[in-house]
Amino acid sequence: MTVLILLILLVSSCATEAPRTAAPVDRDTIVVGRGEGDTLGQAMNSAKVDAIRQGVIAIIGEPAEVVHREELQMQLYNTRNPNAYVVNERMEILHRDNLGSIREPRYVMEIEIPVRLDVIRRTLDSLGITEVDDPEVAVTPGTPAAPAAPRLPEQIAEEDLYDGATSEQARFLQRYIQNMTYMVFYPEESDTDPVFLRQAVAQANSFLASEGYTLIDASQIERLRQDQEMIFEAEAQRDVSLVQWIAQRLNADVYLEVDVDVEGETQGDSHFGTANIIIRIYETSTAQLLGSVPFRSQRTFSRTGQRDAIGNAVQSAVFGAMPTAVQQAQNLLAQAYSRGIRYEMVLINTGDPRVISRMRTRLRDEVSDLVTISQTADETRYAVYFFGRIDELEDLMYDLSDRVAGMENLFLVMTRGKTITFDLGL
Repeated sequence: MTVLILLILLVSSCATEAPRTAAPVDRDTIVVGRGEGDTLGQAMNSAKVDAIRQGVIAIIGEPAEVVHREELQMQLYNTRNPNAYVVNERMEILHRDNLGSIREPRYVMEIEIPVRLDVIRRTLDSLGITEVDDPEVAVTPGTPAAPAAPRLPEQIAEEDLYDGATSEQARFLQRYIQNMTYMVFYPEESDTDPVFLRQAVAQANSFLASEGYTLIDASQIERLRQDQEMIFEAEAQRDVSLVQWIAQRLNADVYLEVDVDVEGETQGDSHFGTANIIIRIYETSTAQLLGSVPFRSQRTFSRTGQRDAIGNAVQSAVFGAMPTAVQQAQNLLAQAYSRGIRYEMVLINTGDPRVISRMRTRLRDEVSDLVTISQTADETRYAVYFFGRIDELEDLMYDLSDRVAGMENLFLVMTRGKTITFDLGL
């Protein structure tokens, strides 16, 4: 009888047990926070604030956090008592280091700490900050919307990369971007020792080569930069920088500018170095800045000398940043090319405007988009957006010359990079 009663009680308790659900959002969540400061205390507080920010994102989502970032910075992130929002007694220090010098320290700290989501939620409710459907529209009256933060490469969905393109066009872009040619250079106006700048470029090219990407050799860039400045000055009638002109001459699809700032320190026989780098990504046709990737090396050590330690730091920083830079270049160019590769078409001897008008009308039916850059009696320039290679665009123009009256004498003058020039012979 006792066994029977126990079985009944057990079945009854199982039947009335509430179904399991996901953990409530108000439960403390353990996150990893990172921060830096002039003292260890400042670095720790900065890491706690970073953990609080992640708690905010867990509650309202990243788009809403971006929209309200200015208000959150003033009302929450600048708090003098971050311990109210975290479980301080359960904090673990994962990493701490001094990336500066003894006289001018710059401490960094990484901690693992639970954040009090219930306390953060009450603060957000008091501020009237909630999740938003459209990250570009602020929902708090009187609060200006902060600009949406750019998505990192890994956050960009594949369907967003080729938005608006057909499946065939998307496949073309995917092949094109995977086989792009890269050019890496350093800014001549940089205050950093050119030895370290060249070392950064060499490391970037080494990474590209090891991953199987097509790249332009640094010596070829330098030779063209030194030997052909006079040609550049004669040819570049428009607002084109020397670097963009070189990238176009060498048929680079994208060029990366690697800027470096280094620090060194010697303590007895021990030498230390750190390097801050930023890799800027440019599209060759327009020189549009697509994005940038900053990176700071860990403090490196050398027994040989301070320059050796700094050189190690430069290589480490570039090696750490390049995977992100390449991925970002590919994703951002995929979005930039969503309506086709941008080519510049130059037509010379365009005396009859009626022929040009007929040609332009027919060409618009064959390409994704066509924009007039300039037009005179002697020369017309177009930006042509086309899902194809430049030789296929050349073939298309020959096909048009057979169908448009007045274009019978069309012939190619030259192709250079993404610029193609024809003479209409009018």
